[in-house]
Amino acid sequence: MFKVKDILEATGGRLLQGSSGATFKNISTDTRSIKPKELFLAIKGENFNGHSFIKKAIENKAFGVIISERRKSSFPKDFVVILVNDTVKALGDIANFHRRKFKIPVIAVTGSNGKTTTKDMIAHILAQEYNVLSAQGTHNNNIGVPSTLLQLNKKHEVAVLELGTNHKGEILNLSAIALPDIAVFTNIGPSHLEFFRNTKAVFAEKFTLLKNLKLKGVVVINKDDCFLRNIDTDYKIMFKILGYSIKNSSQFRATKINLGFDSLEFLLNNKTWVRLNTPAEHNIYNALAAIACTDALKVDKAVAKRALESFVFPKSRFNFIKIKDFSLIDDSYNSNPLSLESAIKVMSRYNSGRKILICGDMLELGKDSIKFHYDLGRKLGSYGIDVLITVGKLAKFMAKGASSKKISIFTFDSVDKAANKLIETINPQDMILIKGSRLLRMERIVEEVKKQFS
Repeated sequence: MFKVKDILEATGGRLLQGSSGATFKNISTDTRSIKPKELFLAIKGENFNGHSFIKKAIENKAFGVIISERRKSSFPKDFVVILVNDTVKALGDIANFHRRKFKIPVIAVTGSNGKTTTKDMIAHILAQEYNVLSAQGTHNNNIGVPSTLLQLNKKHEVAVLELGTNHKGEILNLSAIALPDIAVFTNIGPSHLEFFRNTKAVFAEKFTLLKNLKLKGVVVINKDDCFLRNIDTDYKIMFKILGYSIKNSSQFRATKINLGFDSLEFLLNNKTWVRLNTPAEHNIYNALAAIACTDALKVDKAVAKRALESFVFPKSRFNFIKIKDFSLIDDSYNSNPLSLESAIKVMSRYNSGRKILICGDMLELGKDSIKFHYDLGRKLGSYGIDVLITVGKLAKFMAKGASSKKISIFTFDSVDKAANKLIETINPQDMILIKGSRLLRMERIVEEVKKQFS
């Protein structure tokens, strides 16, 4: 239960109506799912204004509202109305106030790729021995992170969060809200360059997480990443640094990697074999990060091994699907140059039939967007791609880069057209990879293929 007086203390807001001594169940930012006795917080976003849905909140028996705009509204008797300067900031302030009540480890995962999978792996391992609160999906922004923290209750023993960013200052703000005890860094790559000058600026943004990490807290780093590998040199006095790697020496290292058709295995620290239900080698890094993080919380490596071997990978993140007599890799959730090339490398291992790449635009790459697409296109021949189907204005430049290769190329401006072309192109034994930035919703191609061939 939450108290109105705590909301006022956390936000510095004004109580316009209702009792400061009243209590309520939770805070909601969505009138479609709000429940009775919940407080509606009216978010003002780019495409909508929550203040327009106050009437709907009242109809759904909300306990009250937090607003930043005064509008002529008729509120029920005893309905709580709190006025703040900024409702998004208020949500973070309330979440931080609530988080401070709990003396439990809070883990924050950040990086350019693999955040959600790593976060889910950590939560899955910890759930074997702890009551875990974990962010659902990719709730990693200034709405999702506070909303997750507000779910904390006395039963929870650890919380696992994912911190994302596409603008300067977001990681600093989110970490100030979460106050993590453990920071996990996956990797640094060319993502969101529309808002950051270069990869070095991406690293600087991610690295602000340490400004709000608990002193003597734990930092888990990828020792194969050129930006992350030397963190321990400068920060080992302030924090406990745990490294993981495949190539370089570290406390948690994978060797003797065996790559299978739909799974893989590796030897951890030359002692323990670990199997993952994925053929994607880059997921070894995610697993190693999870092992290092959970080891810091005294979880036995045998427990971590068993948990990882039962781990189900998140939807649309390199899901390997066998459909009749061909195979499909659904990696449609998002895309950037590093993750796309990693996925293509995995597909290049298969020798059964043709390799078909359906690639949507990679967005938020800034002034070099065209170059990133073109350069990847030039590499496709060396990876054995036979057919390239692109979706979007930027992906056309990948097609241009690949045009000198012996690749069948088709370019489209819509997902539907690309899906139709793929369906008429598929032959037995083909291996298909589908990937693109979130905005394009490339998963629609996956669903259409399943529908046509199931």
